[in-house]
Amino acid sequence: FVRDTMVPAGTINQEDYDRFFCTDSPEEALAYILRFATDKIGLRWRATHEPMWVLGERNPAGRASGAPVKKPVP
Repeated sequence: FVRDTMVPAGTINQEDYDRFFCTDSPEEALAYILRFATDKIGLRWRATHEPMWVLGERNPAGRASGAPVKKPVP
């Protein structure tokens, strides 16, 4: 509908239509988003996540960087 009706009618530009990406695969969608973000926007991707202490937070005592916080058992 978008390609065959809206583009010829001028309600959407061909360039905007070319930006669409449709998939049923979450893995394929993530790969597309990461490729766009790194290639087009220039963001960097880190496969592992380490906490970022940007607001002056402190690493809780006894916790290794990235280790989950253990909640006390009632």
